[in-house]
Amino acid sequence: MTEQETRQTAENLTDAGCSQELIERFCGLLEQNRKREALVLLADHRKSLLDRCHDEQRKIDCLDYLVFQIEQRKLP
Repeated sequence: MTEQETRQTAENLTDAGCSQELIERFCGLLEQNRKREALVLLADHRKSLLDRCHDEQRKIDCLDYLVFQIEQRKLP
């Protein structure tokens, strides 16, 4: 990768919430032409983000249920 490509990749990974350690490992793997391992790192990070998203959705669902319950009681 060129220096510019490395910078752009690092910026993209930062925007995706990757730690500096993960970014360095990812770029190092790409420079060693170990694409498969680099892609595994991205897949792992993606799974982590998705797990957190699902956890937050469960919390929202709990709040929605509470609001529904309160509305059904028709409190004054």
